[in-house]
Amino acid sequence: MNAETRGGRHLRTLAGIAILGAVVVIVGLTYGGASATTERVFVLFAINLVAAIGLQTFMGTTGVVSFGHIAFMGIGAYAAALLTTPSVLKKSSIPDAPGFLRDADLSFLPATVLAVLFTCFVGCLVGFAIVRLSGTSATISTYALLVIVGIAIINLPDVTRGNQTFYGIPKETTVGMAILFAVAAIAVARVFQDSRVGLLLRASREDQLSAAGSGVPVRRYRLYAWVLSIAIVAAGGSLYAHYVTAISPASFSLQLTFVVVTMVIIGGRGTSGAFVGALLVTAINEIMRQFNGQISIGSVETEVGSLTPLILGTIVIAIMVRRPGGLLGDREIDDVLAPLGRRLRLRAGKTEQPTAEKG
Repeated sequence: MNAETRGGRHLRTLAGIAILGAVVVIVGLTYGGASATTERVFVLFAINLVAAIGLQTFMGTTGVVSFGHIAFMGIGAYAAALLTTPSVLKKSSIPDAPGFLRDADLSFLPATVLAVLFTCFVGCLVGFAIVRLSGTSATISTYALLVIVGIAIINLPDVTRGNQTFYGIPKETTVGMAILFAVAAIAVARVFQDSRVGLLLRASREDQLSAAGSGVPVRRYRLYAWVLSIAIVAAGGSLYAHYVTAISPASFSLQLTFVVVTMVIIGGRGTSGAFVGALLVTAINEIMRQFNGQISIGSVETEVGSLTPLILGTIVIAIMVRRPGGLLGDREIDDVLAPLGRRLRLRAGKTEQPTAEKG
């Protein structure tokens, strides 16, 4: 690939990051602080976006469906919460915790960095096994990982309070912090996706054996994507914990996994796809939340909240039938807008040509 081609690819990468980042910033500054309701919706969207981008970083580049990333989101949330919760509260809620955790009293950003590093270490240990698998076996292994982490959290009551709610987490997630994390996730994921490693991984997604036969170290590159995706979802876990201020093992269950996987399936396999999926799923959840109570379908009454998974499941089936690659597939927002820009330039040229001839 010559320098001109690389330069063009880098410009497209920067353009894609700038467009999505600008949308997040504009929406966050315009609606995020308008009211308590709009702030909650935007922050939840930003958290969903970070989680979806983290999952997409692995799923989109490798083609392996993962049900285990929410487990790492939970690890990141608990690790950051343990470091930021005031030591006075921890001495009463988890008195038997190790001293360095019980006495820790860090601010949000340093705690998040340490939590991400710890989660990446845990993820790297299991990643050596996961990246050796492919297809159904890899997917089942990631689901087993979700179950194992959930059981581990429950069976560490001296650190996590087990099945009980871990409370007292300071509320540090503001609109500005949500914007920062969302834009950073977009930038990191898109740069990796368009890097040499990301391009080779996407090439190996369709035919792993051929890629390996061509000299591509598929397992090593998959491990890079695995660890990077874990880092992103762990940061999202910290963002979530410091917004709701109380977490439990149920917060990071199969239900949240289904929601985040749905975002990636609906949107597509690129960073922009994760953005579109997070936006649509957050909007659907918010719309359904507005209809409190029960509704009647014929002679049957049902809770509105129970319809949300049904609606999402129906959308996923429709997407898989009509557009198996998601709404955007492998395309990014700059790929979608590029033809529009060319048409506008062509139209402008046709408009200027008669004027020039007339002169």
